[in-house]
Amino acid sequence: MNKYKVSVITGIGAINKYLNSIRGYFENIQCQSIFKWTEHIIIYKEWSKIFDDYSYLPNIIFVHESGNGVYDAWNQGIKTSTTKFITNWNVDDRRFVKANEKKYIFLMKNPDHGLIYNWWYFTDKEDEDINKLQGNIRPFQSTPKSHQMWSWSCACGADPMWRKDLHKKVGYFDQKNYPSCGDWDMWLSFDKVTKIGQIQDYLSIFFINPVGVGQNNERERYKQDRAILEKHNVNIPDQYLEKWYPINE
Repeated sequence: MNKYKVSVITGIGAINKYLNSIRGYFENIQCQSIFKWTEHIIIYKEWSKIFDDYSYLPNIIFVHESGNGVYDAWNQGIKTSTTKFITNWNVDDRRFVKANEKKYIFLMKNPDHGLIYNWWYFTDKEDEDINKLQGNIRPFQSTPKSHQMWSWSCACGADPMWRKDLHKKVGYFDQKNYPSCGDWDMWLSFDKVTKIGQIQDYLSIFFINPVGVGQNNERERYKQDRAILEKHNVNIPDQYLEKWYPINE
């Protein structure tokens, strides 16, 4: 029997972008209440000597990246994973101690739900300390699934947990077509085949990284956003569409 219950997937691209937060990430994952029952699959592009300090931990697995971006890395991690439950974890984001545990318990108690997400904080401080928040903190209560605006943006945020089996029904993340917003595309795909739940509690801290995947090339990102809305037949009133996803020809 597999002793691990949850697989955490982390993609690390250019290591130089995360030198100020990588050790904080390793400290944060180890303080999780169910760390010993979680396998952490790290898909890396460049090996760092920092990794050597954590290679002794039996539940941290390093896998060399074979794809072309973060969603390819997630797909590689998912296919490597050995558990029923998956969650992605960005190197520069942070989670409170019981974040993974609460989401795992929810999915165990609600077998009809395939994905669970939560509220989070935004911060402008890299390598935030979960025990003493120091940056410019902004709480964010993500849109509840019952609200008509749920599908208008990536409401599930950066750290949901979902059932691995869902990928047999909808496939994997689309790096080619949605390199900046493939997670939003995936959550909308999940919505077609399973129930999605929300924990109304602040479980994580999202760092607004100025060099992150979602922050680069606004014009291209808006183009991808509009393609996702069209693919999933999401109709947004024009006044919101032009404000949130303007056309930049």
